[in-house]
Amino acid sequence: MALQKQILNSKLIIILLLFAFFPPAYLGRIAVINLALDALKLAGFIMIFALFMVDIKKHLKKPFNILLIVLLAELLLSTLISKYASLYYYISTVVPILGICFLTGEIALHNPYTGLKSMYIYFSACVLINTATIFLFPNAMYANNRGIWVCWFLGEDNSGYIYYIVASTVAMIYTQCISKKATVLSFLVWGASFVFTFYRDIGTGKACQIIWAVLVLGYQFEWIRRFLKARYVLYVIAGGFVALVLLRSSIIAPIASALGRNVTITGRTLLWDRALIRIKEKPLLGFGLCTGEKYNELMNTMVLSAHNWLLMLMFYGGIVAVVLFSLTVICACRDAKPARSSLFYRCMVIGLIVLAVRFLVEAGAMHIMFMMLAMIAYSNEFTQGLKNVQVKKLSFKNGNRLLRRK
Repeated sequence: MALQKQILNSKLIIILLLFAFFPPAYLGRIAVINLALDALKLAGFIMIFALFMVDIKKHLKKPFNILLIVLLAELLLSTLISKYASLYYYISTVVPILGICFLTGEIALHNPYTGLKSMYIYFSACVLINTATIFLFPNAMYANNRGIWVCWFLGEDNSGYIYYIVASTVAMIYTQCISKKATVLSFLVWGASFVFTFYRDIGTGKACQIIWAVLVLGYQFEWIRRFLKARYVLYVIAGGFVALVLLRSSIIAPIASALGRNVTITGRTLLWDRALIRIKEKPLLGFGLCTGEKYNELMNTMVLSAHNWLLMLMFYGGIVAVVLFSLTVICACRDAKPARSSLFYRCMVIGLIVLAVRFLVEAGAMHIMFMMLAMIAYSNEFTQGLKNVQVKKLSFKNGNRLLRRK
């Protein structure tokens, strides 16, 4: 227990773990560094898993954790029985998911104050460095898998933007729940998010930033605060999937036609159609977790994913995986119920809604989605832990005042 507290009291250790689970894409492309990152990731996972097991009884009280494990077990089954899947790719995908979810749970139970500050520092640094690189290297830092020079510190625009969602959310939590005031670093993060998306002309990013701004401004009104519920995340994912992917010919096409636009203008619809055709071959359990190269081989689209998170999950694990994921989201929302009126919960809801919108037309970064779900599942623990820290600080200040008076 003493070692557990020592680890979770260290900002440096937590930041190193975040670096292992969320390494900037630019560093990962260097063979020696990538090997070191894999070793760090494995060592970090083993350590966090050991800490998680010490508190296993507490963690299993969260249905979210149980459903998450069941979902990953189903994806393992899909991977093992598929000739297209890769067990190595499954392990490399699942280790960060479990690692960051376990770390989130441990931070919530033992030291939310230090954990959130560490997240704030790390993700803020990532997005600020990435924003700087788009100006320092206007022609990009390196090429993507198709040989096109469009990558910066955090990778391509769409894959890098997800860090901005996380950083903006954590910055909101920091200002609302820890510092109790807006900080310079928080303004820099929020400003960088708009600069990055509009300067790079990221369609999804601009839509997400506008939604984020509307929700944050609306958050100032109490009736909107009460309106924000975590379950809307599932509505956005499911409703968007049905409207954009399954029923776009009857919903989106007429709107696009009225506006004089082509419904296939983004190219996403072609990717979705090909993915749906393949999924029909294995609708129940899917194709298992396969590499982007194998996915490209199966789809012949020159891309590494379906550009829709739920569609990609269905490709990996079939309808069963989608049902289990939906239950995982529902459980995370129910676990957060005791903290529904807290500032932490409301900040997380805003972040998750924006993330859900982003995933309607993008895929990848599965561990970021599950980290955000884990954070909202532990909303009550984060809230209570931060309150205890504030009480201790207040008591310490009052005690010092009494001593000075004496």
